[in-house]
Amino acid sequence: MPNRVLRDWTDSERINELSVNAECLFVRLMMKADDYGNFNANSKLVKSLCFPLKDFREADITRWIQELETSGLIALYEADNKKYLHIINFGQRLRTMNPKFPQYIDNQQTGNPCPQPAVICPQPAVICPPETKRNEVETNIDTKVSMSTVVDEKAPLPYDSVEKTKTGIWEYLKTGPKEAEPYVDFWNLFAAEKGVPKVRDITRKRRQKLKVRLGEKSFNFCNILKMAGNSEFLLSHGWFAFDWIIENDSNYLKILEGNYQPKEKNDQKEPVKSPKIVKI
Repeated sequence: MPNRVLRDWTDSERINELSVNAECLFVRLMMKADDYGNFNANSKLVKSLCFPLKDFREADITRWIQELETSGLIALYEADNKKYLHIINFGQRLRTMNPKFPQYIDNQQTGNPCPQPAVICPQPAVICPPETKRNEVETNIDTKVSMSTVVDEKAPLPYDSVEKTKTGIWEYLKTGPKEAEPYVDFWNLFAAEKGVPKVRDITRKRRQKLKVRLGEKSFNFCNILKMAGNSEFLLSHGWFAFDWIIENDSNYLKILEGNYQPKEKNDQKEPVKSPKIVKI
């Protein structure tokens, strides 16, 4: 059985929105996924490998997988006409990394505001060389076997550990996260400052629309709010809200293209022309 580090997500709103069975599946996927966070997405295989002693229906497994995908905890992909899943922000860093499934490549990273380079890991086992600024934690599996877990300090922190201030969330948004929470929290700080409606609940519909927007190359949430904050026209109309920004691919483009920015006033007055003298 692989050695896994489970973070404390008891106060995570995103995890709290999951059903009990979907959260249980997520925990078992963490245990069963390979060292890169990849696993089978075939409901029959997931049922037999993750719940060998439970009498669940395959339809239930499929529904829970879709629930995890909608919440942004996993991503589904295909390789060789087979379905697989990838646990987002898996965050397991081992000295020896052994892939068991085709590697997941994020095709939407080029559409994020500040994308991070995708890492494609080779199929053979990779021995990661030691790097500076790493803390090595020795974990004993039993009295004879031990392995080292390496924690990369440069790896992006989970959002639950980010300081929920304007600066803290702004810096986190630069990493191009896919979950909805940082975008909604940043909007609510913006809304409190500018006097526009806040977002109370992150509904499934909002998650889906935001996911589509994040896949668009021009969608840069930080720049959108920066320009919108300078527009008296937008701030003075009740229809300007978070939902209006993510509604389609044209509303936010109008902001970025400066359609709602105040027009520059021309203070230069035309010179007064002297009257012509006509001789009779």
